[in-house]
Amino acid sequence: MKLSEWARSQGITYQTAFFWFKRGQLPVPAYQTATGTILVNVPPSSEGKTTAYVRVSSGLNGCRSNLMNDLGDDMIAVLTSFSARLYGKRSAKNRAKRVLDCSRESESQ
Repeated sequence: MKLSEWARSQGITYQTAFFWFKRGQLPVPAYQTATGTILVNVPPSSEGKTTAYVRVSSGLNGCRSNLMNDLGDDMIAVLTSFSARLYGKRSAKNRAKRVLDCSRESESQ
């Protein structure tokens, strides 16, 4: 995939992606061809569910909704830290919240 296409799919400008490529900070493998085109090796997406194993003392957190809220907050923090460099902290946090909201909606159906 061309760098410009990858940048568009990630919601960043081509200039930012090019800057990252030149500094060696692009979060995916990429290389430049002899003609100057920069190609990005996009790993295949994993279409599945993520599972978290959580063990809680029943005396401390007996309520399932409290557990789910705590787990959701922890997941948002983890996802934000993973993608903050790519999207910026605020945008990464918003994206993480949307992902968890979507998973909660699909779980309730």
